[in-house]
Amino acid sequence: MSGVKASVLRQLCIDHGRQFLRFDYRDHGLSSPDPQASIGAWRDDSLFLIDHLTTGDLILVGSSMGGWLMMLLALIRPARIKGLIGLAAAPDFTERLIRPSLSLSQKRALDKTGITHIQSPYSQTPYQITSLLLADSQAHLVLSSNKLQALSQPLLLFHGTADSVVPWRLSYEVLERTTNLNNCLTLLNDGDHRLSGPEHIDIWLSGVKRLCQIPSNPCL
Repeated sequence: MSGVKASVLRQLCIDHGRQFLRFDYRDHGLSSPDPQASIGAWRDDSLFLIDHLTTGDLILVGSSMGGWLMMLLALIRPARIKGLIGLAAAPDFTERLIRPSLSLSQKRALDKTGITHIQSPYSQTPYQITSLLLADSQAHLVLSSNKLQALSQPLLLFHGTADSVVPWRLSYEVLERTTNLNNCLTLLNDGDHRLSGPEHIDIWLSGVKRLCQIPSNPCL
């Protein structure tokens, strides 16, 4: 929650007098390690926080895994969630990206200990993957079902063409499976997975302003 994107969003909300909530998922950032972390647990934690710490209409901004979770939340709280911004969204990443990439030794580790690790270009410490995470995710998949057709909120997706972690075609598939004609996908030339460069922030932040009805130029 101390990353560049969350900090930029916080400042935007301060500047325009909007509520803002950010948090680290369990087993992430400042939150405590938790071997029981899973898509379902992160969804339930997120739901608890927005139910108890926010009021009024919400615009959700989800990056990578957060893009998956925001879709699940929008399906549960359609009356409160009025718009979605996906930054390199990674719905169903456990099935679409992780499981097919596991080596034989990683699969053996999962079978034997329930834990394996994968490398990330953005962290010196490998990410821990558990059998629980992979099994639990089966109940929350959105691309292999018709769930996304129920998303009525405007959905703006932004994805870098140079994303080596989550391919931009995943965002395109999300767009294809929604029915709101106002939904759109913006491809950012040479953008990586983080979309934290100033030139990329300006582009997706304009989408946030549009859904929040914040003028791009407050002087006009």
